[in-house]
Amino acid sequence: MAKAAQLTSNFVLQKCNTSSIYLEDRISRLSDDILVIILSRLTMREAARTSVLSSRWKNLWIYMTGSLDFDASKVLWEVQKRVCGKFLKDERSKYVSWVNRVLSSHKGTTIEEFRVSFDLDIYYGIYIDAWINFAIKKRVQRLELNLKRLYYSQRQGRYFFPSNSHVLSSLKNLTSLRLNCLDVSGEVLEYLLSNCPFLQELHVVDSTRVVKLKVSGPSLKLKSLVMVNCYNLECIEISSVNLVSFKYQGGSSTRILLENVPHLTDVSYGGCYSDYIIKKFRQFPSYMFQLEKLSLHLSDEVLYIFPKFPKLRNLRQLELTVEAYDKWSLLPCIFLLNASPFLYRFSLAFLSRSGPSIGRNTVGNSKKHTLKCIKIVELVAFAGRKPDVEFAEYILEKAISLEKMIIDTRYLYSVGTPSENVEDEKRLAAKKCAEQLHTKRRPGVDLVIL
Repeated sequence: MAKAAQLTSNFVLQKCNTSSIYLEDRISRLSDDILVIILSRLTMREAARTSVLSSRWKNLWIYMTGSLDFDASKVLWEVQKRVCGKFLKDERSKYVSWVNRVLSSHKGTTIEEFRVSFDLDIYYGIYIDAWINFAIKKRVQRLELNLKRLYYSQRQGRYFFPSNSHVLSSLKNLTSLRLNCLDVSGEVLEYLLSNCPFLQELHVVDSTRVVKLKVSGPSLKLKSLVMVNCYNLECIEISSVNLVSFKYQGGSSTRILLENVPHLTDVSYGGCYSDYIIKKFRQFPSYMFQLEKLSLHLSDEVLYIFPKFPKLRNLRQLELTVEAYDKWSLLPCIFLLNASPFLYRFSLAFLSRSGPSIGRNTVGNSKKHTLKCIKIVELVAFAGRKPDVEFAEYILEKAISLEKMIIDTRYLYSVGTPSENVEDEKRLAAKKCAEQLHTKRRPGVDLVIL
């Protein structure tokens, strides 16, 4: 049924884009209930576009039960380019009006997802409260509030997620909760974890009110937990048999206690805590050795002191982001690759740090080893600098099972923005440098340059 609905919804979209939009067809003869199911497979914008098909379709989309996604990232991008506070204030008002207009029109009894994504502060709290109440009445399953902040944005204060017990107890249908750039307390999060029996995903980014968090309970269904840039977080205790993925980015002073996590296979650490992980690697508990995917954001400091790692025999994917000076070699990362004998995919992003370099780190005997299992390597933010090229040539020589190398010359933080495919002189020079690596690759290795 789901597959049939998706195929039919694709046909509806094609019909919206053709000149025969007013012609009768078999789909339009289906019952309203079935057409609403079809529309619920589309995005909100796509569903709204079907209102032009005919008078029959005009108001059907307001009964959709899928995703109400109010993502205005493109508008924020234009605001950021103009660097104008008044323009942002005007766009905030337009955004709020847009959301309110759609919600007042919606007639469906339920929604699967409700998503807000715009730069909003406490001044708009009364509207955000109303949106949450709307989502509660529709028995929302996936709720995301992303009140992202532009770097120059002037705010009157952060929005604080409701702590009212009536509101919290009404969110019992949640399977996913994502909160970004707003404040929420650890007590509220613990309440939701205990009282939302279907909650499988909890993501909290940039909250100043979380100090302590305990994630435990015999009935906990949580599979994914993300805590990023919650800089007042002192301690997080996790005991969750169903947890599969955990991401933490923040200071090294945070105490992270993980136990009874038999299914944890995907871990990501960033900020100062990532360097702390490397320095104390041998002291970490057994969950590190059951991981299948590991992501680390490292500074140049640890490139000096990479230890000899114990074998990570279950690791299949490794992602490293390294911030270092232009003259620093990336080859010490090979020590971590050598500790992962069954690694299948490896990704490395090199972010050049500004300022005077303090010299070139040494590589030791890392060049002696071959990489036997790696099949896919991705070099992100490749700029054609000496460390970039040196590392790429090493992989092409030593990874004897390599099938594909992806060299991505896009700027790391432009990916996902309207400027990600802009090609300036630096990107063109990086692509030209990457093209020269064709002479270094083995037969059968696919070199993809983005």
